[in-house]
Amino acid sequence: MASKAQITIDTSKAPLVSGDPRRFRIMESVEQLFRTEFSAASDRMIKDATKGPRKKDKGSNPFGQGTLRRNSGALASTISWNVKREGDKRVIGEAGVLRAPKKGRPARLYAGIHEFGTRGRSGKRPDIKPRNSKYLFIPRKSARFPSGVPRFSGKDLKAGRVAGIARTYLLPKKKGAQKYTVMAVPGEAKQSKKPGFSTRGSPTLPKRQRQRKKPFAIATLQKRVAIPFRPFVSPQEDVIFKRLVPRIQIIFDRELGRET
Repeated sequence: MASKAQITIDTSKAPLVSGDPRRFRIMESVEQLFRTEFSAASDRMIKDATKGPRKKDKGSNPFGQGTLRRNSGALASTISWNVKREGDKRVIGEAGVLRAPKKGRPARLYAGIHEFGTRGRSGKRPDIKPRNSKYLFIPRKSARFPSGVPRFSGKDLKAGRVAGIARTYLLPKKKGAQKYTVMAVPGEAKQSKKPGFSTRGSPTLPKRQRQRKKPFAIATLQKRVAIPFRPFVSPQEDVIFKRLVPRIQIIFDRELGRET
C-alpha cells in the first residue's frame, strides 16, 4: 500500500489547562485549515499520479521518473483525504491512498509499486513476476483500447478467441534474453471455424489492425518487469507541512494572546 501524508496537531502540550475555551477555538480553526489544505493536497496527488507535468504546468512532483497515464481511473479513485478532530485534544489530517479499491481492481497494491518503485529500478518493492504462468503478457498499443486498457488477455490469444487473428508466433528480443515479441498473423480466428462458435462478446482487434495483411507485433512476454518510482504521495508531505506550520503558529499566537 502506498504511504499517506499524515499530520497531527496535539494541544496537550500547549500551555493551556483542560477545559480552557481557547483550546476549543484553536482546534476549530485548525480543523478548518486542515480541511482546506488536505483537500487541496489530495487533488495534487491525483494530478501527479495520473496526469503528469505539462510544459506550462510542471506539477508539484519534483522527484519521480515520469508519471502514470490515467486509464481505468482505479488509482485516482483510491486517493482521498480525511480530517478528524478529537474535542479540544488533537486534530489529525491525512491524505493519500485511503479509499478501498473498486472490486476486482487491486489499485492499492500497484499504488505502492508506483509510489516506491521496484528493486530492478532502484526502488523498494520486489520486481513484478508472473504467478500462474511462465511469462508476463504485456499488450502493445495495437492490443489496447484508446484508454490504455488491454482488449484481451494472453489466454484469449492462446485459445484463438481474438477475432481478426489467425495465429501467433514468438520472436526472441535478444539472444539468450528472457523476453519475446508476440507476432500476430491476421486472418480468421481459430475458434471461429468450430461449429457453434459466435463472435458476439469475443475480444477483437481494431478495424485498422484486422485489415493488415502482414504479421505485426501485438504483445511482449517477459519474465519480470521493473517499475521506476513515480511518487505522488511523499512529495506532498513537505508541501503540506510548509503550508500549515506558519498558519498554525498564527492561530496559536492569536488565541494564546487573548484573555479567557
